[in-house]
Amino acid sequence: MNRPYHIIIYGATGYVGSLVVQYLWTHGPPTLRWAVAGRNDQKLTTLVDSLDRFQLPCKLPNILVATNSDEVLKHMTSQTRLMLNTVGTLASNAHRTVLRAWCNAAFVRGTVRRQRAAQTDS
Repeated sequence: MNRPYHIIIYGATGYVGSLVVQYLWTHGPPTLRWAVAGRNDQKLTTLVDSLDRFQLPCKLPNILVATNSDEVLKHMTSQTRLMLNTVGTLASNAHRTVLRAWCNAAFVRGTVRRQRAAQTDS
């Protein structure tokens, strides 16, 4: 499965997302293929422009503008090996949409059942 990105940071302009972007920029490998994603193109561009281009040889991330629609997120997740969802609590349904776009529902249900069983056993 050939995907253009190793990782996409979804919700990159929020508090946590911007911290993740800064960390990847300063600690990520030079060969990292990554993208930042969110709803506001202007904020994403400002975030990428704020990265110090002379600090490290790491490539600048690409910018993806996305909505919380199932179709857009499904397409976005098909472009990466890992999608990190840092969308804040104001968009509380975003995590469900990301999971629907990315995960096998049977796998998720099985994982939830195992976790609940482990909690009741302890």
